[in-house]
Amino acid sequence: FAIDQWVMAGGATLIFVDPHAESQIGPRGQPPADSSSDLQKLFAAWGVRYDATKAVADPGFALQTERMINGRPASMSNLPWVAIRDEGLRKDDAILAQLSAMVLTTAGSFESAKAGVSLRPLVTASKKAGLLPAEQLKDRTADLRALLVKIEPPATPPVIAARLSGTLESAFPKAPEGVTPKGDVLTRNSKPANVILVGDADMLMDRTWVQRRNLLGSEVAQAFANNGDFVVNAIEQMAGGVALADLRGRGVSWRPFELIQRKEQEANERYRAK
Repeated sequence: FAIDQWVMAGGATLIFVDPHAESQIGPRGQPPADSSSDLQKLFAAWGVRYDATKAVADPGFALQTERMINGRPASMSNLPWVAIRDEGLRKDDAILAQLSAMVLTTAGSFESAKAGVSLRPLVTASKKAGLLPAEQLKDRTADLRALLVKIEPPATPPVIAARLSGTLESAFPKAPEGVTPKGDVLTRNSKPANVILVGDADMLMDRTWVQRRNLLGSEVAQAFANNGDFVVNAIEQMAGGVALADLRGRGVSWRPFELIQRKEQEANERYRAK
């Protein structure tokens, strides 16, 4: 209720949800029974479609991995782990203008589900990407090459992060029992929505975008992707409004071996056809 009313009043809101949070820790340090997260009650009212049981599988932006298949090592595209760059980042938005790459792991996607509500994409998957059951993608022993044939790319690439705008309806026509609001309950947004949705929570963890090295006996952290810049830029712009709208993040050079990766993808396609 507090989150909903904050959004209805135009409060700056940066929301992270995840179909499979690899970094989440359960009781006694064990993996949690359910590693997914959503805000279904709020999303449904606001006009946002998000399915926590589906994750983005992207052959175009996928990182490469090696897995043991039938006792032998096999190189393949890690479909849910992606390094998004180029056309996947909306460079005409101040938050992303100077960024070169973002790394995400098992991300979800968003769609508008109501007239009058729009999602302006900030981060999107490639044109080859589609949605697959998160349960299949989070299996670290599976042969991901077998899942390639199951990907059905939609008409537009899946949206992983977006700005939410339009007329938002509150999920609460009245305050919950036992809650006394300070003022009238807002049934729709009284000011323009100031909300950014992100479909991956693991992108916040250092291990996703920071490499630690030992330099002359001291540990030095070096960023290899712009995850941190994205978050800082978003917070500063949303909190500061027009005054801070032109802030840019530091650029981090992402120079993958694109020719080799393309040849590996072509080889995988030939293997799949055979």
